[in-house]
Amino acid sequence: MIVNRTGTAEEEIRFREVAREAAFALIQLPFEKLLEAEAVIPDIPDYAPITGSVVCPDCGEVLMATKVRQRGLQRGKCYMCTQKYIEVNGQGIVERDLRGSRNKS
Repeated sequence: MIVNRTGTAEEEIRFREVAREAAFALIQLPFEKLLEAEAVIPDIPDYAPITGSVVCPDCGEVLMATKVRQRGLQRGKCYMCTQKYIEVNGQGIVERDLRGSRNKS
């Protein structure tokens, strides 16, 4: 009703009243009924590996060896010079153009 805007003005007013009553009833419950707390020992990952530095042949920037193109004609250049980088997202491994377009790798 609220999202699709299909209700009448009276229905919207009633909905808001019921929602307000439910919210105030919820905050009056004891903390133990709302949340559960427990002590945990976090699993902290190791430090990221340190890699060597390389110099981009186009711009001369010194950067980590893992931050350069690894294949193709522009191998060894920084991402700014190639205008592309690779990211992992919900679509998988995606080559992304710094200008915004995406190509599946």
